[in-house]
Amino acid sequence: MAQFANPDSDISVGTWSWTNDGSQQLWEQIDEGIASPDDSTYAQTFGPATFEVGLESLSEPDSGTRTVRIRAAGSGATMNVVLKANGSTKQSWSHSVNGSYATYSQTITASLTSSDYANLSISVSLSGFGSLSVSTIEFEVPDAAGGGGGGEGPKLHPEFFIMLL
Repeated sequence: MAQFANPDSDISVGTWSWTNDGSQQLWEQIDEGIASPDDSTYAQTFGPATFEVGLESLSEPDSGTRTVRIRAAGSGATMNVVLKANGSTKQSWSHSVNGSYATYSQTITASLTSSDYANLSISVSLSGFGSLSVSTIEFEVPDAAGGGGGGEGPKLHPEFFIMLL
């Protein structure tokens, strides 16, 4: 299993515009997961601009691959992405975006602490001129660490025991 964090707040929207499905928030346009993206709601810019959205809190994950996925479309665009934790840059990368919506993935190699997973954000910017649309952002990490015992065992329904008689 895995944990997923999608946008849950606007930190800054810059000069980005977005479709309005009844919401005044940019993050609500790009908060669905990659498994069921909705490319009809998106944030868009036609020149240099940056937005930053907060992500849902995650429990500290077990070891394994951590991946940020962004669905984007554009024309002559370089999409710059920054993963932040507690306001500090943890990792940054760029993708060339030219064409219809596609999913761009980045493996996260930065070291994150347990408190970082509770305060994550993603910044997306377009450098230069062109167009860039973002319809979905998702951060996937393994299940929470600390499995292996403890806690209360499974409960069996009393009728199960009657059935055995």
